[in-house]
Amino acid sequence: ARDALKKNPEDAAAWRLCSQAHFQLGETNEAEMTILEAIRHQPFDLDMRMDYLRIARETLPSKRYLQELEKVRDLFPESTEILWELARRYQMVENMPVTAAILYRKIIQIAPVSSAIAGQAEIELIVASSSELLAGLRDGEFNIVVTAEKVSEDLYRIDHLCEEDYKV
Repeated sequence: ARDALKKNPEDAAAWRLCSQAHFQLGETNEAEMTILEAIRHQPFDLDMRMDYLRIARETLPSKRYLQELEKVRDLFPESTEILWELARRYQMVENMPVTAAILYRKIIQIAPVSSAIAGQAEIELIVASSSELLAGLRDGEFNIVVTAEKVSEDLYRIDHLCEEDYKV
């Protein structure tokens, strides 16, 4: 990769390879600098942006990393991979389940029906709904209403994942 950069310092793929090598060696600051150089030469390459986000998760403060995720989502609004990363971040780190649920629904809308990511997004929505219900019951709050129709819809949505028939 270094030889390629000597011949052509604008070779984004070579910069990316250097970044990956630095990252594998645990040199995260160098990895970040070199992937940013790759992005400078190819700003609309999704794979390079994903590499950057993997590195940024290690190098940036939490709030700044979230801003970077949002920025990349704005560049690639139809990327289920970016939406997934953002949804997981909102759910697991930011503790914002409603925002995560919106993103999971967006994934379900744009991903192929039979894709693993769409199926996982459906499962995450059901788990989040169940967690909200259990928390409300545990805290003595009964303001959550779950109807048989809603349960039936949720089970029907994951039926193809479990290969079982549900009848409610």
